[in-house]
Amino acid sequence: MSDSGLVDAAVMEVLANDAALTALCPDGVFWGRAPAGATAFVIAALFDHSERPALAGDTLYEQTVYLIKAVILASSKTPTRTAAARIHALLHGAVLDLSPAGYVAMDCRRLERVAYPEIDPVNSATWHHAGGQYAVMSYPVS
Repeated sequence: MSDSGLVDAAVMEVLANDAALTALCPDGVFWGRAPAGATAFVIAALFDHSERPALAGDTLYEQTVYLIKAVILASSKTPTRTAAARIHALLHGAVLDLSPAGYVAMDCRRLERVAYPEIDPVNSATWHHAGGQYAVMSYPVS
């Protein structure tokens, strides 16, 4: 049985298991938000999801769009841009192993780039955000 929530987990696993990304964002990879005290991390969140119906009520394919970005507290945007480039290298054009989720991956592509600074209202420090919206195209095998 296919489970689209496990597609989310597969994307998270690719990011969390990469040594180069872990070196750039040592606090980890999180869904939705990072824990208090984290200063260099990756956030992934569901941005959009659509299904293309097939005959007999089945699903022909699905497109899941994620917002995936590195967030780093730093005086320069360079570390965040480097982490975003690593995220891009891991996902753009990748054929992910979605078999545990009951899916077959068709493609993964960045749709839009994201980059912006955020000033912390408490201490005026700068949080840099960089990454993008990534679309995972897949179809269920069951």
